[in-house]
Amino acid sequence: MKKTKKEYIKLDVDFADRTNINRLLKIIETKRTYLRELTIEDASSFFELNEDEEILRYTGDKPFKNVQAAREFLAGYNQYKKYGLGRWAVIHKKEHVF
Repeated sequence: MKKTKKEYIKLDVDFADRTNINRLLKIIETKRTYLRELTIEDASSFFELNEDEEILRYTGDKPFKNVQAAREFLAGYNQYKKYGLGRWAVIHKKEHVF
């Protein structure tokens, strides 16, 4: 199912875990959103994101076959350590959504 640009994707972790993840991995913060490193807990949201043809147009990625494939990609994602930067999750502060 294709998401509209105004829909948010709920995170797959409970509020306590989400709060800890977000606090530890924050990169930059604005009034309404913040960026943080991706984690394997983002697999479901990342899977949905990579189903969007507009997103894939800019990343050059292929869609994941399933959520497990997205989880495996995120588990092996080493761009932060290797280059000091990488893809980031944009989180809506008030709604706590990806």
